[in-house]
Amino acid sequence: MFKQSFSKAFTLLESMLAITVISGIASAGYVGFIEIKAATKATKLEQDIAVINKALRVYEAHGGQLDVNLAPKEIIKKLKTVASENTHREIIGLRESMIDSRLELVMQSEAEASTRKPRALWDLHTKRFIVARGGDLGIESFRMNEELGRSQSLVEDRESTLRLAKKSNWVWDYDDKNVIKNGLVIPINLDQGDSLPLASSANYTGSLNLNAPSFSSAGGNYELYNFEAFRVSLSNPNPEGSSRIFYSLDGNNWTLYSGQNFEINPGDRVAAMAASLKPGSWADSGVILNAYNADPVQLEIGLSAFHNPINYEQLGGRMVSSKNDAATGSPVFVSLLNSENIPNRYQSSDHFKIAWSFDGSDPLAIIDNIEQRFSGGFAGTELGYTLDDWGGRDEFEVKVVAKSLNPGILTDSPISKISIGIDKMRLGPPTGNVNESGDLVGDQKIAMSPMA
Repeated sequence: MFKQSFSKAFTLLESMLAITVISGIASAGYVGFIEIKAATKATKLEQDIAVINKALRVYEAHGGQLDVNLAPKEIIKKLKTVASENTHREIIGLRESMIDSRLELVMQSEAEASTRKPRALWDLHTKRFIVARGGDLGIESFRMNEELGRSQSLVEDRESTLRLAKKSNWVWDYDDKNVIKNGLVIPINLDQGDSLPLASSANYTGSLNLNAPSFSSAGGNYELYNFEAFRVSLSNPNPEGSSRIFYSLDGNNWTLYSGQNFEINPGDRVAAMAASLKPGSWADSGVILNAYNADPVQLEIGLSAFHNPINYEQLGGRMVSSKNDAATGSPVFVSLLNSENIPNRYQSSDHFKIAWSFDGSDPLAIIDNIEQRFSGGFAGTELGYTLDDWGGRDEFEVKVVAKSLNPGILTDSPISKISIGIDKMRLGPPTGNVNESGDLVGDQKIAMSPMA
């Protein structure tokens, strides 16, 4: 029979194993929250939730205690706390907040929750957030609130598995004195039995996956006018020195990212990943792919005539009384009505051209009227016509269409028509020198002039 006797000191082997585990956890570093301007809320929400879940994992590994029944807002508050003064010196690893104090969640409205819009929900079983398209009212998005960053951080006591010394000069505190309870005698067996396996950590599961790179603009459908100067850059949300970013613009060839911006056109795809520089602590992230598309814009044109109706002289007819040749005619002017919806770099003859007909036929079948060259914006064009084009008609109909050469971003305009009437001239009686028999005298010819 022996009295109860325990020692709180750790053996050298236990100390070394504990330090190894804690070092792996501490290498997780500070999980920051990256604000991303997103046009696709679902993609942004998934990226944000991945970062939050990483922060939850690190928080628990460093002594944080989570009540699974807390509301999502209170869970986010937990991640913003810092270790109290009582536990600050004892904790091995991170003692500060796990996410940016400016982070604020935005909850769905009841109306939004009834739709299939993506939302983040708290999973009681896994103690992690998940993204779903149905179910209870959830988190619509995350955003940065500068006012929250000015608030004082909340403090809490953290229960770390292993603590640094607080009362002694040893690595951690222990007490060699026997703890003897009055009258309690406990029999123990001195025979050496099988050694007990070391308990594995419930939170640390090896190398943590790196967060995928963040895009300055998320993929999705954008209005075409946004592509006037659309550029995308990448940022690394992981701890400094832990990784490098690689990107691919064709899905095959990967290049080390060096901080440049990418000029984006509709249909472009950019893939990126974070490659680990410390495989013992961090594993490569997954590949994130963002595709940038635009809904095609239909071209819209307007027609106007400098003279309508037009007379013989304005049409280019030669008048006998004129000393000089007549003008070349009065053209039809074609303008682009929705130029503000089309970036100037897509207003070029590489992307569309103007087609027309003067005989009532479909202008879409005639796209090679003339060689049109323009770029950097469409200032309009003039369509001239002659007496030969007019013929003997009383009314002249012009059909015009803007024909798209890039259907991925532009579609054909509707066919526009303009009818030009003729302002008939009244001619005065013929004049000339004739004799009584009606013959011309000399070289004089008969002339007629329009009446006023």
